[in-house]
Amino acid sequence: MTRQELTAYMESILPADRESMDAARRRQAELAKPPGSLGALEDMSIRLAGVLRTARPEVRRCRVTVLAADNGVVAEGVSCAPQSVTVQQAVNMTRHKTGMSALAAYFGDDVQVVDVGIRTPVPCPQVLDRKVRFSTGDIAVEPAMTEQQALRALAVGLDLARQAAACGEVPVGCVIVKDGRVIGRGRNRREERQAAWSHAEMEAMAQANRALGTWRLDGCTLYVTLEPCPMCAGAILNARVSRVYFGARDREMGACGGVMNLFMEDFPHPPALVGGVLEEECARVLRDFFRGLRKK
Repeated sequence: MTRQELTAYMESILPADRESMDAARRRQAELAKPPGSLGALEDMSIRLAGVLRTARPEVRRCRVTVLAADNGVVAEGVSCAPQSVTVQQAVNMTRHKTGMSALAAYFGDDVQVVDVGIRTPVPCPQVLDRKVRFSTGDIAVEPAMTEQQALRALAVGLDLARQAAACGEVPVGCVIVKDGRVIGRGRNRREERQAAWSHAEMEAMAQANRALGTWRLDGCTLYVTLEPCPMCAGAILNARVSRVYFGARDREMGACGGVMNLFMEDFPHPPALVGGVLEEECARVLRDFFRGLRKK
């Protein structure tokens, strides 16, 4: 990436839409809560309204991308921790052992950790290697980076953002509840992971298994926005999920009545089944997604 290319890209980014922000601010004032009671979240939601150019922004999926690097200025004694902490924290993030990654895992969101300048090699294949250099320079005695290195680092971030925006996942979400508590969340990630099994239900069940410390999910209720496919319905049967609620029907791959109904076959431990919950709302999300694909 050249300086001219970076400038052209920056100029192509639209500013936050003021009308949407003003509308979101007015809506905030109408809500049944004390003004400012949500603190910084209110400002963030207004800013998000401007970015997405709508007074009622929705974030259906999220990816947290962390570009990790060491600062050479640590040699001047200005840091509370040595550089060796960076590589360990990068690995910890991939294992959901930091505050940010634990929250992301709870909400079923991605954490992508990228090495753009860690001082040492990272012994973890889950950390994406996009290293520009091994640590920045000590700014007390030399430039942190050359201009070309800085442009390369920015290009890494822009490339990852484009990949995230273009992943094209069918928007399906799932949660699993037991005793009034959410124990599993998941969303469709087939394109991102290039894994046929990476459906919302499978991810939510895996998280629920970890939360309970067992493969059995009896006593649990599974909620999903799209009718489960044969693979997911089979996993639901195997896990002994007690109840299933789904939104939109799937007339092509549905295994709960859309094409067939596995839960009506002679399998042990079939769940109680309720379909068509908020069906129109769930179907609209899918229609909007596929309409957007056709426009590309």
